[in-house]
Amino acid sequence: SLDAILSEGDCAKKEGDSRKTLPTSVIYQLLRKRAKARQFRDFEYADDLRAQLEAGGVMVDDETKTWTCRDGRMGSTDGKKDRKAFWGNEMTQTKKPGDWNCDNCGALNFARRGECFKCQAPKPPHLR
Repeated sequence: SLDAILSEGDCAKKEGDSRKTLPTSVIYQLLRKRAKARQFRDFEYADDLRAQLEAGGVMVDDETKTWTCRDGRMGSTDGKKDRKAFWGNEMTQTKKPGDWNCDNCGALNFARRGECFKCQAPKPPHLR
């Protein structure tokens, strides 16, 4: 829950401000969920995620596609502009059972894919 995250020690605090803000990794996790909710037109859930971000000290500006935190951190909410920060990398992505890494380019692919989404290399035979 958001309260549990805010009570953890890795949350940022601006000097002189007793309110804690969300860790950057959690901010991007919530932003990714919000982007997916908006993509699937689940605006009620997207609004709930926005409220969670605001409760954690993060203001989202959909017009400029940016987020700012009361402790001074900021970033993009546009997954195309800041791809690595927004979508993460192999270390930050959650790999589900059956997902596979491409032997050719290293991209993480969903289990259902028969070829790499990035370079179109075939799924390794031992994973089929």
